[in-house]
Amino acid sequence: RRGCSYHGLSLNVDMNLEPFSRINPCGLMDVEVTHIAAFAPVDLQEAKSKLLAALLARYDLETL
Repeated sequence: RRGCSYHGLSLNVDMNLEPFSRINPCGLMDVEVTHIAAFAPVDLQEAKSKLLAALLARYDLETL
């Protein structure tokens, strides 16, 4: 809403997605949860660094 998330941020890198088969993520019907590893090999630390860099580039986190 107005550019703000009420649910936070989740980035699934390489994990067991089975528990998500028992819930309705974010109340969305017929939506599947996935992770980066389903598309390409990924290193958790590299994903973490890239996400942090992207967030820092997008937002002035010093003012939060």
